[in-house]
Formats: sequence, C-alpha cells, structure tokens
Amino acid sequence: MIPQIVRAIVEVLAALMLVGGPSALIWYYATRRRPTGDPVGIGLRAIQVIVAVMAAPAIIILALEGVIQADVIGTLFGALLGYVLSPKE
Repeated sequence: MIPQIVRAIVEVLAALMLVGGPSALIWYYATRRRPTGDPVGIGLRAIQVIVAVMAAPAIIILALEGVIQADVIGTLFGALLGYVLSPKE
C-alpha cells in the first residue's frame, strides 16, 4: 500500500505533466525551423509523442486512484507503446 502523501505527490506531478508536457511539446514543434528558416510544423510523429505524454500521466493517476485494475494498466501501457513505436511514415 502506498502512503497517502506519496500518492498525492505523484498525482500532482502527473497532473502537472499532463498539462505542461503537451503544452511544451506543441510549442517546441510549432516553433521549430529548418536550416533554411522555413517552419517544420507538427507532423505525425510529433502528434504521437504528444499523445503519449498525455496518456501516460492519465493512466498513472487512474491507477493510483483505483479506477483501473492492475491487468488493465499493463494493457493500456502496452497499447500506448505499440502506438508510439508503430512504423508510420
């Protein structure tokens, strides 16, 4: 059993990452430029990274609150890894 204070700290950090992570990544990908000065833009791989950064803390928060069981947690993280590591072009 996880102590309440540790669980609360992890949940707050995950919530901050849930909001701040995608915001920082969207800003980074939106302002990236090629060596010629042209904007790169947000591509498919960038969207995959942003979704992964949003989904992982959400799964952690739901798991700590007891909303989802242990076998579902493994399935969700496996699906998330499969999504991020899938070959897309």
